[in-house]
Amino acid sequence: MFDGKEEAQAAGLTKTDMAKIRQARDILLRRMTEPPKLLELARMIGMNDFKLKAGFKEMFGTTLFGYLREKRLEKAYYLLQQESMSVTEACCEVGYSNPSYFAEAFREKYGINPGAFVRRRHCGEGSPSRPDFPSVR
Repeated sequence: MFDGKEEAQAAGLTKTDMAKIRQARDILLRRMTEPPKLLELARMIGMNDFKLKAGFKEMFGTTLFGYLREKRLEKAYYLLQQESMSVTEACCEVGYSNPSYFAEAFREKYGINPGAFVRRRHCGEGSPSRPDFPSVR
């Protein structure tokens, strides 16, 4: 990931490119439940899809939709922990249309089934102690 101008320029990204890629990230986050397709997103920011994909990976260390998946799961975790939502409600709120796929992705990231996570919360056991549990808002 980029920490300085030298690295960004070495990767062939201008300041304008980086601003457009950050804009793409912001669009993905705003439209988390119905994200645009890659080509639509590229058109929205005025960049070709190849440069968007490559630049995004350089800047954020993951693919566009890998990033979106992580942010969806982080938001779902927060909703299940703080907002007292059901698993189905959280699943829909973050844009997953298939609860089984959501449960599989959640379990893969956090090491616990979302239903079990909610039951632990209700029993007062707190969150499983894992360093990668996000504190998102």
